[in-house]
Amino acid sequence: MSDLAAAAEAMGAPEELVERSAEARAVAIGSTTEAILTAWADSSAPAAAPAAETPPAANPEGGPEPTEEEVVEEAATPPAATPPDATPAISPQVVVAAAGAAVNPDAAPILTGRNDRAWTLLLSVTALFVFSIVFAVTLPAREGVLIAAEQVARIPFSSEALSGRDIYVREGCFYCHTQQVRSVVTDIGLGKVSEPGSSISFGSDNYGFQRIGPDLTHVGSREPTNDAEWLENFLTTPRTVSEDSLQPSYEYLSEADMTALIAYLLELE
Repeated sequence: MSDLAAAAEAMGAPEELVERSAEARAVAIGSTTEAILTAWADSSAPAAAPAAETPPAANPEGGPEPTEEEVVEEAATPPAATPPDATPAISPQVVVAAAGAAVNPDAAPILTGRNDRAWTLLLSVTALFVFSIVFAVTLPAREGVLIAAEQVARIPFSSEALSGRDIYVREGCFYCHTQQVRSVVTDIGLGKVSEPGSSISFGSDNYGFQRIGPDLTHVGSREPTNDAEWLENFLTTPRTVSEDSLQPSYEYLSEADMTALIAYLLELE
């Protein structure tokens, strides 16, 4: 017996009607007519049985029950299509992806960028321009304050001491001596710390490069270098004062140059 005949016998309906119902059912669920007929014919597979085999519910109003032909036609009627505006069902995987979970860890990352804002660039350029103007305007005023400080710190050298300062520079005394007392531990005991503007008194060269000899910033205020006779003896014959001294002899200087140099050293207080 064929599946069509078996299904017609099981349903108690004509084969022609059962065949058309099977074709309509196959189109509705995306299957084949043969599979539908096989399922209807096989009474041992209730999961594949068509909806027509389910006993119709009793009419709640007590009306007449539908006939078998009406049941078969109802089963063959395809389900109504989903309206275009209906919201589709969202699977759990889609919900997880929307929540930000990594559905597939091997998937390529999604790159995100940021939008450049023209007003931020314009604001930065404006701020830089304003800063440049302020800096250009206030810098000369700051230099004026420093110049005023230098004038306050000026040492009132005598004319003879000023000549001695030129001799000090000419002979290169600043190569071995400094004239800057720093606020560090190694300069403790050398006198008052040098202030900004002190270079205008004895020349920027006299700041010195290294201390082979002692610092001379306040040489005229400490012993024995505050004595003119001792200084002359030391500058002309340094080995008689100290056998280990590295001080070169300036015995070749004229008497006037020696006197001027000593005057400069004595006024460094």
